[in-house]
Amino acid sequence: MQIGVPSILLLSCFLPASIPRYVSFLSLSLTGLIIVTWLSKRKWLEGTLQLAAYLLIPFVIYLGEQNMAGWMNGELTRLYNLSYGFLVLFIILTVKFSQRKSGFRTNPMDFLILFIALLVPNLPDPRIQNYGMGLVAAKIIVLFFGYEVLVKELRGDLKRFALPTVAALAVVAVRGFL
Repeated sequence: MQIGVPSILLLSCFLPASIPRYVSFLSLSLTGLIIVTWLSKRKWLEGTLQLAAYLLIPFVIYLGEQNMAGWMNGELTRLYNLSYGFLVLFIILTVKFSQRKSGFRTNPMDFLILFIALLVPNLPDPRIQNYGMGLVAAKIIVLFFGYEVLVKELRGDLKRFALPTVAALAVVAVRGFL
């Protein structure tokens, strides 16, 4: 899971054929915020990473699904989608078999988010169904939960997640300006 969540996030940053400039400005700002937080107030790093991940993940997943790069052929797309299934398996195994007392714990808000994510894509509005929101919502939720579980299991050693997050933000920033 320590490799899977950051790897899928980083790979997802390369999937959109184009990235709007406002997303690049946002990514550049978040990169700077993470670096400043890392250097000055490390106790705020978890919250800063959470903010960055919660803003980056939906943009990248949505843009990648709506305007996927040409090099992502059918076989690569299936492999990419399958990687989310493996990530779900590892998240479940980590949550189920973690023997630590202060690890990730589910709460009613988690089930509410899951309920909404399953309900919204199945609404009868054809515009929602045309956007493929079911797959987008599922991927976003998997990465959100993967992030949450990973941060709780790392127990303050956020360097292993901060560096890939900064790399993903930098990729988005550079790709949007090019």
